[in-house]
Amino acid sequence: MPSPYAAFSLTAPADNSLESVFPALDRADKTLFGGAPSATGGILGTVSPIAGTSGAPSTGWRLNQVNNDDVWLAQNAWGAGAPVVWTRDDTAKAALAFTEEVAGPYFRWTFAAAAANPITWVELMRLSSAGVLSLGATVPLYATGTLASLQSATGAWDEHGTTAADGTGNATGGDYFSASANTSAADKRIAQILAQTQGAQANHRGGQLQFWTKLNNGVLTHAWDMDNLQNFLPFTDATSNIGAPTQGVNRIYLRGTGGVIRYDDNSIMGVTLKKGSGNGTDYTYTGSTTFANIDSGNLDLTVTIPTGWKLYVLVTANCYDTGGVNGVHLAIVDGAAINAVTVCGGVPTNFAYVPLPGVITGDGASHAIHIQWHPSSAGATAHIENGSDTTDGAAAGPIKVVYTLLPSN
Repeated sequence: MPSPYAAFSLTAPADNSLESVFPALDRADKTLFGGAPSATGGILGTVSPIAGTSGAPSTGWRLNQVNNDDVWLAQNAWGAGAPVVWTRDDTAKAALAFTEEVAGPYFRWTFAAAAANPITWVELMRLSSAGVLSLGATVPLYATGTLASLQSATGAWDEHGTTAADGTGNATGGDYFSASANTSAADKRIAQILAQTQGAQANHRGGQLQFWTKLNNGVLTHAWDMDNLQNFLPFTDATSNIGAPTQGVNRIYLRGTGGVIRYDDNSIMGVTLKKGSGNGTDYTYTGSTTFANIDSGNLDLTVTIPTGWKLYVLVTANCYDTGGVNGVHLAIVDGAAINAVTVCGGVPTNFAYVPLPGVITGDGASHAIHIQWHPSSAGATAHIENGSDTTDGAAAGPIKVVYTLLPSN
């Protein structure tokens, strides 16, 4: 029995032919049009039924072959000629095109706003044969192997990069956070994290992270940095806080060499102990009631006290004065100003213990701290015991001074 499709037509089967059950391939009265791209040809279809049973040419897609090896799928546009010139069906409407270009090789997404013909395409996005997805032609979003998925069992990676010439300060990318409901602000960003190269080593730079936040009813402000030495520091000096009056941190662990609170490399929170020579010979002072240093080399200290910090000084000594109970006058002197003073009431050969505390408020300047004394009268002699600090015996140890530098209100 002969086949009923022996006379099958691939181009224009009749309405009453057996092969009419197949889609029409080149029928001008159907929604599928063939032929070369033109104002009325090359149309693959319309947006039916959105536009009804049929639509104007600008509502459909055309398949365009360009330069023998590139294929363009265009909406509201057709191209012809060599070099190809693109024309809108409707100049009042925008045009879109998706391309497959062997010369790349890559896929591209392009756009052209409503305007007079001919069309100048703007590239929106590109996918290369290497799997690199880019905004436009040159701003990669990710590459194969670096961002396999936004969520995966092995983790997801978001990679940013720059092709700028080697140098410090080259921005490599950032993450921006916006709130579209901020209608009173032209800039919708509320925070951002930026990365850039940093360091002097050519072709082997380090990296820096910048952290920005928007002030309430304010602007986006550079707040903190993580530099290439892995220091976490405020962008501007002494204007940022860790914690807040009603929300602080539970613990801060300081470890390793130099693991202390510092104002700078010179002003370091800590305790310094100074003490007399301990040679077994008492300190003595006769003939004047003017304050003088007891032992500047062993007892005095020069230190910078930052603003917002204080220096606590504690002097302890065993002393007596040959003049009696009006005895040894002991003072903490800041430069030339007496900070604290007391009288040691020991009587001849009978030492009395005396503590003398003092506090010096920081102002960012260097302070020369002296421990000074004088006898009760010009004719009296002041004594401060200066025995060994490590030998247990009848004699007390030497005079001691404890300096404590710390942040304080």
